[in-house]
Amino acid sequence: MPSPSPTETKLQIDRPELVIQTEHTKPIRVVTVSLNGRWLASGSEDNTIKLWDATTGNLLRTLSGHTHTVLALAISPDGLLVASGSEDRTVKLWEVTSGRELHSRGGDGHASRPSSQ
Repeated sequence: MPSPSPTETKLQIDRPELVIQTEHTKPIRVVTVSLNGRWLASGSEDNTIKLWDATTGNLLRTLSGHTHTVLALAISPDGLLVASGSEDRTVKLWEVTSGRELHSRGGDGHASRPSSQ
C-alpha cells in the first residue's frame, strides 16, 4: 500500500475529528456547539439532551424532562443556559452546570416552573 502524499497527511492532521460515543438510545436530531467551542449539546428521539466535552467527546451531563423528541437547541452566549424545544410542544430552559430545568413553557402557551428538587 503506498504511503500518503504530504498533502493527504497534512489534510488528516489539519482536520481533527471528534467522535462521540453516542449514549443516546435513539437517533440524534439536533446538535449545537457552545460559543467558546468547548462543549456541545445533542438532542435526540430518546427525549433527552446530552452535553459533551468537545475536546474529549466525553459525556458531561444528561438533561431529561421532555416527553417527545428534542428538535431544537440553543446555547446562551455565556454558555450557562441551554434552551430546548420538543415535539411535546414545550420549550425548556436548563442550567448547564447543575442540569436543572429552570423554566418550561408548554404547548398550551402557559408558563410553568418545575417542582423543587
